[in-house]
Amino acid sequence: MRRFLALVCALVATLTASAWDFSETAPTGQTLYFERTSATTAKVVAPDGYSWDGYTTPAGALTIPQQAGGCAVTAIDRLAFVDCQKLVSVQVPGSVLTVGMRAFALDTLLESVVMAEGVQQIESMAFSGCSRLAYVDLPSTLVRLGNAAFNSTAFYMDSSNWTACYTLALDGWVLREGDKWEGPVAVGEGVVGIANNAFFGCAAVDVVELPSTLRIIGDEAFRQCPALDTLRLAAVEPPKLGSDVFVGTPVSVVEVPCHSLALYQAAAGWSAMNIVEVGCVGDTVADTVSPLPPVPPLPPLPPVVGIDEAGAEGLTIRATSCGVAVCGLEEGMATVYDLRGRRVAAVAGGRGEVEVALPAAGIYLLATPSGRACKLAYFK
Repeated sequence: MRRFLALVCALVATLTASAWDFSETAPTGQTLYFERTSATTAKVVAPDGYSWDGYTTPAGALTIPQQAGGCAVTAIDRLAFVDCQKLVSVQVPGSVLTVGMRAFALDTLLESVVMAEGVQQIESMAFSGCSRLAYVDLPSTLVRLGNAAFNSTAFYMDSSNWTACYTLALDGWVLREGDKWEGPVAVGEGVVGIANNAFFGCAAVDVVELPSTLRIIGDEAFRQCPALDTLRLAAVEPPKLGSDVFVGTPVSVVEVPCHSLALYQAAAGWSAMNIVEVGCVGDTVADTVSPLPPVPPLPPLPPVVGIDEAGAEGLTIRATSCGVAVCGLEEGMATVYDLRGRRVAAVAGGRGEVEVALPAAGIYLLATPSGRACKLAYFK
């Protein structure tokens, strides 16, 4: 009996034990809770391990500290700020390497998140359900972006953030490809990473073109894409592959730039695929094509001139070899200005057709003696 009671007491003590080792005030005034992960590092945690029940929920603008309790803050734990519905903005320092799964999920007043250079991983659903979150600044040091990290945020729900190919990208990362898109997809230059599950289940995508800037393809990024037959990569260095990237996807050919075949054949995850070099100068097809005859030079085009109808009543204009000739100017001095307001010519009106020499092709403003103004367009 005594042994049974001792076991019960030990179990109760375990269940009621604190999930944190120490607390400290953030630079913005909120009380935060930390768990030591080593003698020199700590992570931010929810005070009872999964919620803030019974504790003061952080509110307003929050800055996560780089140091706490003499330790470097290197992670924000899973569920650390889940359902903290009073947070408005968050700044994450570069000491934090990982933002955990659902760390800020369902923070419905959260509007902006800024992550400093140094943050490397954002796990699944980290900001999912933050319905007002419209501004996110991701660092260039990011190497992993989890599944649905920003689903159901204001940024995600704004259709203007999705390209014509139904692709949602953020700071160089493709977050999601619309699963109703059919045919080829071209991911634009500047994209450095494809998030976990970004193309998962895109049943009708058959060709994907990936840019030269791509460095990372996340876990299951192209899983279950049964029509995907061809990948075209512009990156000479093979992008790093996550786990199960092409499970259930029958890619038959991977096209890579000239002189990169050996790199792809030696790279983890790529070596087992059918890799073909394309675009090499001196390919057999290129060598068998006869050179085209030289194209004769085109004759020079005559000067072209036009005049804006507004303010040009009674005036006619024609092009000359060095400017324009204007007919119909009233007596007095007419002045020509360039678009920066500098005077480039002045002529006397009232004597039939007068020639105006212009310094270069372009758009000019003609001010007549009577105060009218009209635009001249002169091209040669």
